[in-house]
Amino acid sequence: MMGLLHDRLILHTMPGAPLAPSLWIALGPVGVLALLALAHVAAPLLPTGGAAVVVISQLAATGLWGFGVWWLAVAVALLVRYLRTGPLPFGLGWWAFTSRSVPSRWRH
Repeated sequence: MMGLLHDRLILHTMPGAPLAPSLWIALGPVGVLALLALAHVAAPLLPTGGAAVVVISQLAATGLWGFGVWWLAVAVALLVRYLRTGPLPFGLGWWAFTSRSVPSRWRH
């Protein structure tokens, strides 16, 4: 899905203002957290290859985090662009502003 969103931004015209909030969906930390969890679990399970899995997982998580920073910059720039042209119309995509993952220690 991320590939489709990325290609839509790069290869086609800009999405309309009602679709601007949907760009924020991609900013959840799930991918990076999964890679770091893999690194944490692999070390004790794989005594000979655990260190390699840890390094590869951390490098992949860093790359994914960097892509997330780029995506955040694009989402903010597009949101500011749409807000300058007028009010952002309310739509179903607004749930993307509130759908961030919350660490379990912060949940009640």
